[in-house]
Amino acid sequence: TPSNTEEENEEAKETHLSAYDIFFSTSYVLCSEVFGTMLCFFYVAMRVEGLLLSNDIIVDAGSTFLVPHSVTFWLEVSWLFIMISSSVLLLFGNVQRDPTVDCACAIDVLITAVCLSMLLLAESKRCCESDESCCGNFGTRTYGDVGNIEPFTSLIAFRAARFYVAKLVVSVINK
Repeated sequence: TPSNTEEENEEAKETHLSAYDIFFSTSYVLCSEVFGTMLCFFYVAMRVEGLLLSNDIIVDAGSTFLVPHSVTFWLEVSWLFIMISSSVLLLFGNVQRDPTVDCACAIDVLITAVCLSMLLLAESKRCCESDESCCGNFGTRTYGDVGNIEPFTSLIAFRAARFYVAKLVVSVINK
């Protein structure tokens, strides 16, 4: 009967979540921050600590789990790339075209791409100019210790604010 179909349509509308409902849900935000931003921030800290230890700027107290430079470098690069990819997929896979979701994804791509670019730039600058023999494989270089660029990769922490900034930007634009 037609009334059953209408009732089924109403039930389907009630149970169907929008991209906004999912993307801005407490569970998604929490998982994104814990398994995205904080994990990446942990890789940044491990890498910076490893560089400081290898250049004898800090002393190994024996209480730290030391990971090879190449491992921390490629973990950080991979995780940043995964975060960029997931936001790009959300941005272009957002069929419902919610402007707040689009804005949050764009902010995420911007922040993460800047951090990835700084990490790659810092690694490329980590070679001595006088002798190419001090320039190891990408990800294993330690010349010049942490340098001036590497600490800025910790700006990934600003990724946590993307949801709130997106809501603010969209509300200002809609006024």
